Amino acid sequence: IFGVKIISMLINVASVVKFGAVAFLLVCGVTVAIKGQGQTENFMPNSTFTGGSSNPADYANAFYFCIFSYQYWNALNYIYDELKNPERTLPLAGFFGIFGVTVSYTLANVAYLLIFP
Repeated sequence: IFGVKIISMLINVASVVKFGAVAFLLVCGVTVAIKGQGQTENFMPNSTFTGGSSNPADYANAFYFCIFSYQYWNALNYIYDELKNPERTLPLAGFFGIFGVTVSYTLANVAYLLIFP
């Protein structure tokens, strides 16, 4: 129904919006941290796990849902034929994609802890 160009443009727009939202959150977290107005008590050892669960099934469930953050690395295999130099591009894209997601999500969690009480 739709051509490859239209779908790839839609994917690019969705990616820019998603990365823009995460970047906005990170900028807010850095701004709050620089001003010294963050909720630093969220990082104290005595309050870190307050209200947390001791049920292993809850932790397994949390890890299961975290997998979805990293699942799109396998989509690189579907575009293998479209790449100009797949032997070089595919491993680099996988590494930098997973590394970028890990760093941005870790920083987003730090920003959450700084911003929200």
